[in-house]
Amino acid sequence: QEEAASSLATLLNQSVSDRNSVNNAYNDVLQCGPNLDQDAQVFRSAASSRQQLLSQLASLPSRSALSPSMLSDLSGAWQESVQVDDDYVQWAQDQAGNGCADSDTDASYVAAEDPNTQATTDKTAFASQWNPLADQYGLTQYQQGQL
Repeated sequence: QEEAASSLATLLNQSVSDRNSVNNAYNDVLQCGPNLDQDAQVFRSAASSRQQLLSQLASLPSRSALSPSMLSDLSGAWQESVQVDDDYVQWAQDQAGNGCADSDTDASYVAAEDPNTQATTDKTAFASQWNPLADQYGLTQYQQGQL
């Protein structure tokens, strides 16, 4: 179990990095910021990275030693986050193309709301199972907003 948890911790570390980039791009688009032209690519890259994380999660060594529900929650969270990132690509492009009119009513922004809510639910469920395991093996604990 320790080996599997350690391998999973490596994937989570990458997820945190992706999340930070997505948060910065999201805030920039929302504020019609100076990086608007690059934000769509940030979301595109995050979606691609999360797809890779999903593949790595599926083939994680010793994954059978980990809780199936914990792995399912994480997998669901990443799948939903890919959908959100894809919606945000279009939202960023829309905002860049229309001078940031109607940011929070943009169809792609609105489309991201449901998968974003589900991802948050799954990340919360995952973290509640991960953190005791992480504590047991001296690994980093996470809150849902970091993943």
